Amino acid sequence: MGSFAVRAGITLLLAGGAYVLFHAAPAFATRTAVAESSRVEAAFERNVLGETEKLRRWTEAAHRAGPAIEERWKPVLQLLQGSRFAQQALAAKAAALDAAQGREEAALARLLKEAAKAAEERDWIHAAFKIARAGDTLDRTPAGKALRTQVLDGLLIDDGMVLIPESSDEARGERQEAFLVEAHPQRARVPFPEAQNIASSEGKRLPSAEEWDRMHEILQKRGPAWTFPYAEKIKVLPGLFEWVTGSDAEWKSLGYGICKGSGRPGVPATHPLLRKKEAAHADVGMRLAMSIGE
Repeated sequence: MGSFAVRAGITLLLAGGAYVLFHAAPAFATRTAVAESSRVEAAFERNVLGETEKLRRWTEAAHRAGPAIEERWKPVLQLLQGSRFAQQALAAKAAALDAAQGREEAALARLLKEAAKAAEERDWIHAAFKIARAGDTLDRTPAGKALRTQVLDGLLIDDGMVLIPESSDEARGERQEAFLVEAHPQRARVPFPEAQNIASSEGKRLPSAEEWDRMHEILQKRGPAWTFPYAEKIKVLPGLFEWVTGSDAEWKSLGYGICKGSGRPGVPATHPLLRKKEAAHADVGMRLAMSIGE
């Protein structure tokens, strides 16, 4: 009997405790859930505001407005769509774009002024550097287009060089900087070391293999429309190859250098040709280049 009473007492105690917990738990759980929800929302708000601010600063510092900026903002705006943060993010984006575009316009005005001054002094190379930095933004105004034509005509006539604009492969994350290159190759029978010495004495250099390929694209009118008149002035002579710089360590260690050019039936001009660097080859010459800013 006593044993039964103990078991019954324990059962009633457990049942009573369960009853209390059953009725108290919802209120406790509700308070806990509300508190947790508030903490999560506060953390989310901090993260959203922090990321939006980072993105705003990045946009304001961007070199120029364009697709890259839109792509960076797109996932953030999609995530916040329908939330109370959406309008705030849109406003931040608009303000940042205004700041970036305002700075871009001011920078473009400075470049045009500097390019015009260099052109007035017939310093075509310096003027071409400014034109290259301005890029396609020159197409916005007739004055910008006219200045570019003046500079590139002077560069070709007085210095014998052509501006090759920058290019980019967004899929590969690769970017080819703009550069200047001679419209015509120079004499043949020049060993590679001598070609480099000549280039250095003129304040120039040999083009890289990638730059030579980019030049060939422009020659084939695979570039901006403004390059077409100058593409016609670039000459790749049949049967004459040109030294370029490359990074093939295996061939370099054996004393070979890379050449590019046309003259081999069925072989593209951009396909590399290996020749001994120290030798003077009757069918190998050189074409000099300059980097932007040199």
